[in-house]
Amino acid sequence: MNAPSPTVMPRSFGDLIALAETDLTLSQAVRRNLTSALKRFAQVDGHGPAMPCDALSVRSALKRANPKQHGISATNWRNICALVRRALRIYGAATGKSYPNLLAPDWRVLRDELVAAQDKRLRLGLSRLIHWASKQDLAPSQIDDVALRAFHHHLATKAVLPNARDRYRDTCKLWNQAAETINGWPRQVLEVPRFSKSFSLTWEQLPTSLLADLEEYCEIMGGRRPFDHRAPSSPLTPATLHSTRHAIRRLASAAILAGVPSNRLTGLAAFGDRAVLEPTLNWYTARLGGKGASLFEAVAKLVSIGRHYLGRSEDELAPLTAVLKKLNCRKRGMTPKNMERLRPFATPRHLASFINLGTLLRSEAAKKHVVRRARLIQTALAHELLLCAPMRFSNFIGLRLDRHLQLGKQGRHAAAGIQIPKDEVKNKVDLTYELPSRVAALLVDYLEHHRPLLCSDANNQFLFPGAGLTHLTTVALGERLCHAVRTHTGLMVNPHLYRHVAAFIYLQQHPGEYETVRQLLGHQSLSTTMTFYVVFDQWTSQRAFHQVLDTHLHRSAA
Repeated sequence: MNAPSPTVMPRSFGDLIALAETDLTLSQAVRRNLTSALKRFAQVDGHGPAMPCDALSVRSALKRANPKQHGISATNWRNICALVRRALRIYGAATGKSYPNLLAPDWRVLRDELVAAQDKRLRLGLSRLIHWASKQDLAPSQIDDVALRAFHHHLATKAVLPNARDRYRDTCKLWNQAAETINGWPRQVLEVPRFSKSFSLTWEQLPTSLLADLEEYCEIMGGRRPFDHRAPSSPLTPATLHSTRHAIRRLASAAILAGVPSNRLTGLAAFGDRAVLEPTLNWYTARLGGKGASLFEAVAKLVSIGRHYLGRSEDELAPLTAVLKKLNCRKRGMTPKNMERLRPFATPRHLASFINLGTLLRSEAAKKHVVRRARLIQTALAHELLLCAPMRFSNFIGLRLDRHLQLGKQGRHAAAGIQIPKDEVKNKVDLTYELPSRVAALLVDYLEHHRPLLCSDANNQFLFPGAGLTHLTTVALGERLCHAVRTHTGLMVNPHLYRHVAAFIYLQQHPGEYETVRQLLGHQSLSTTMTFYVVFDQWTSQRAFHQVLDTHLHRSAA
């Protein structure tokens, strides 16, 4: 018996729950499982029964869902999501696949060819497109870029997928592969979409005179021309020079894309020309859609270049400084996003799971093959080091055995420390960390038994080695670390959040002791520390006040 079509399309999970509870076409067990899954899913999302049940809302919920925080295992969460998708299909809130026997004959032939090829990736990856196209009365020969964009629209608006865009791109790739390998498959090649957020042109596409001027600036400000009258007393760090290069690259790219002739960009001074600067900033602003953090950084670089390299007066720099004031996107203190990510750490259970993650990863590593074990130990070490030595991730990823680590013995126990000179640190502050004995022991174990398996070149001196003589990229190690945290604790972090967590942990036990936090994080001034972390004292004060209220309520009840 088919489920009755609702007279009114469900708009919320509350509507879906009501439909499932009263659907007599389903068995009692199925009704119970569907309603339970719908309630649990809406609870994890945080909106409860009021949560919208359209495909876009559900897909967004899947992306931000954190079932681990709610005590839901990965297996149970997969079952919940499957039941939610089933409810959405039953009651018309989302579309699903048609049945194989309803495929059009020409699509059925191609489907059978995929099965015969025994390529599971092709068969599963193209299945949704095949069923959609058949339902749309599109013949295989009619599948082109226009049809695929319509398919993408379907995925984005009707299908309950956490990654509709990725599914669209993968479908195009798999179609092209099938066109090369599957008998009878249409030979038309589809354009594989690119979703890169970057608009920057390649270095080769930028004027050579501009690049030469930029390189001269970096040489002088980086300390490679100490006798140049523009050379600073304290050279800029490699990280600062790297960010400057890419800020200028983005500005130059924006200028050319805005219609500024490339021959106008003869050097860094060109950005002081209003005819160049204004269309560049207008195009950049429109591209960012109102989010101007990278634009603020780029303009700030121009101000610094004008002041220290080009010798511009403050009057000459006034138009740029006025732009900086208008952008005003550099908010001091903790961002709302980081505050939301830190709130779960106030729960003892969540904080304990985070602190003990290293131990959990080591236990898990013992069950794995040697290379997989080495990677897990590396991730555990990264977690432990960032927790007890909360440095900036740019310094962390660049730690070297021959420059930054000190290893020794304290009695029978391993001893280790980290020392980073101020010329390698963003704010020019020496960083020194003494590691706890348990972390020192883990470090020694990693260096002796696990790092050699992950290092392709014996001459590589980085603590976290990458290919050849390089270190792991910030993305590679950062994503692996954050994935481990989320998988095992349910917490959402990024590498920089470790610094905030360290401050939070200490200030929870020692409210107001900002000087200790300042030294721990390597801030130059106490005001910087207080600007970021005074909110933690506010949280502590609020909890203390609520406890006082509860005490009075209990006394009144007695």
